Amino acid sequence: LNQDKGVLASRDGLRLSATELFNGAGGLLSSQKGIDVSLAGAFDNQAGSLDSRGFLTVKSAWLDNQGGTLSSAGALAVTSQGALNNQGGRLASDAGLSLSSASLDNSQAGAISGKGAVEIRTGNLNNSRKASIGSDAGLTLVAARVDNSQAGRIAAKGAIDADLQG
Repeated sequence: LNQDKGVLASRDGLRLSATELFNGAGGLLSSQKGIDVSLAGAFDNQAGSLDSRGFLTVKSAWLDNQGGTLSSAGALAVTSQGALNNQGGRLASDAGLSLSSASLDNSQAGAISGKGAVEIRTGNLNNSRKASIGSDAGLTLVAARVDNSQAGRIAAKGAIDADLQG
């Protein structure tokens, strides 16, 4: 599905199953209730936006959210079987946030935040160059390797549980 500069909007919920989704260059998917995106292949959301007033669930083979936004008023769940690029991007939830990927690049001022508990499970995590990961509750981080240099920030108002293998 090529959603370049396009708009898909729903009041009652949005469910999208496809092989691939290109939502870059200002594309917008929005819903007043919830969004469920399930892709067998790639999700390119460079400079695109998914905005849900309910839950937001994204599953893909790999996800490029460079300069893009995934935001939800409800729970946000992101699963990428491969790499997740969030350089300069934003993943934000007014509730809890869970993220699972083979690797995560959140550098270049990327931001991952949840007002509820935040759980991140990944291989290599690059959170450098003014990137931030934060939770207004607790934070669980499981990663093989973490680069939090050059003003990277990982913070929680609750407990931080980190399992770092590298």
